Amino acid sequence: MTKKLQLDNKGIPLVTVPTTSGTGSEVTPWAVIWDFANHEKHSLSSPLMFPYLAVVDPALTDNLPPKITAETGMDALTQAIEAYWSKFHNPVSDKYALEAIKLVMKYLSIAVNDSTPESRNMMSKASLFAGLAFSNTKTTICHSVSYPMTAHWGVAHGQAVSVTLSEFIRYSLPAMQERERKLIKALGADSVEEAAQKVGDLMKEVHLATRLSELEIKKEDIPIIVLEGYDPDRANNAPRVPTQEELKLILEKIL
Repeated sequence: MTKKLQLDNKGIPLVTVPTTSGTGSEVTPWAVIWDFANHEKHSLSSPLMFPYLAVVDPALTDNLPPKITAETGMDALTQAIEAYWSKFHNPVSDKYALEAIKLVMKYLSIAVNDSTPESRNMMSKASLFAGLAFSNTKTTICHSVSYPMTAHWGVAHGQAVSVTLSEFIRYSLPAMQERERKLIKALGADSVEEAAQKVGDLMKEVHLATRLSELEIKKEDIPIIVLEGYDPDRANNAPRVPTQEELKLILEKIL
């Protein structure tokens, strides 16, 4: 049984200093506790949890290994895309989200494969912008279905949220009507299908899995992901909300 408690008082001033370019948590009011023994994720959320000050120094990411650079970078991209298509988007979150998307698409592969000071700077900026975007909107369906992948199969968060991203672009963008054009353009594409392919190509460039089978997730495992990953608090934020049967079919497409 989930127990909800309310935070009544702000704690001591919190100064956040990110050492990756991906979570954006330095500018959000959320935190996570993983209980891997029981395959559970617990979220903490309160406006009183916003940091007092965030210090974003790209130099702190200079020695980040390529794999973590890739995983956290794709987390930033997923957060930005979900912030843009979220039902709770606003003009400010849209601006930050679209800029974050453009930066990740341009600089993530460089940061992973041939790291330069500029690519590290721009990925830090992208992560910060993505954090500012989704701090207004929350995340949506990609994050929702990712949590069982991490809890049961130990899939790194950035890999887990992004493995479904291309397929959810195909599923979700047609429901956005006129707003889809700006997102497609930010991804460097001219159509929904090309946008989905661009994301998949980027994941391959940074050496991340694009299929569930690559993560040792099998067809018989999909009901677990559907059952535990269909979180209304996240899934219902999306522009097009799949039924559990539709979600099962979407996941089977990327086996």
